[in-house]
Amino acid sequence: MLRILSFSLIICCCQTLLAQELITDSTTVLKAGIYKDFFEFKYNCPRHEFNHKVDSMYLKYSDKKGLAFATNQQSLYFQLKNKKGVKNSFGFCDGKNIFIKVNQDKKGNPIFSNVDHLGRYALMSMVTDSEVNPIAVGAAGMIGVAATYEPPRLILKVVSLTTGNIYTLTESALNQIVSDDSKILDYVIRDGNINEKLEPYLLMYSNRHKKDVKNYDKIELIKSKK
Repeated sequence: MLRILSFSLIICCCQTLLAQELITDSTTVLKAGIYKDFFEFKYNCPRHEFNHKVDSMYLKYSDKKGLAFATNQQSLYFQLKNKKGVKNSFGFCDGKNIFIKVNQDKKGNPIFSNVDHLGRYALMSMVTDSEVNPIAVGAAGMIGVAATYEPPRLILKVVSLTTGNIYTLTESALNQIVSDDSKILDYVIRDGNINEKLEPYLLMYSNRHKKDVKNYDKIELIKSKK
């Protein structure tokens, strides 16, 4: 009897979930609130009400390879003042914009990035942490240690609207993402300046395959750093 009740409960939950509107549907009106997990985001059904104050954070970063210092500053990250339902959340919506957690501050509070695009994938920006890398130096039998400074970089992150997996948008990741679309894949392979066009190609694929969000059996095996 207990098994029958449990099975019925699972069926009920699945039916409720599948009855929800997808956040990528053209008729969807964004609901303000806090997403506890990826599925609340995907189906536009935030669990907690949105009664928070949003603070923006200005970040410095370098957008050119080879530069050893930050040259740009932009308001890219956001935090919520009221902590109820926020600490372990996936993201939030203020009724107009969607924000997904990408990092945390020194106190462990979540930091969010604004979603720039919604389709087969969601697209958002992230700034990496600066790095100090030790290197060995020496001459005439004397060895010492020096260090190189790697400034914060602006990178793009993509969120799969099918699985909830988050990837860094690189040339390798893009090739894997578009591998099932021979037309776009051909463009990517032939392009000699692909690293400068990662975002346009991702958007092209994301819009063309928007309906794939409903493909619940799709398994992604994209090898990329989170």
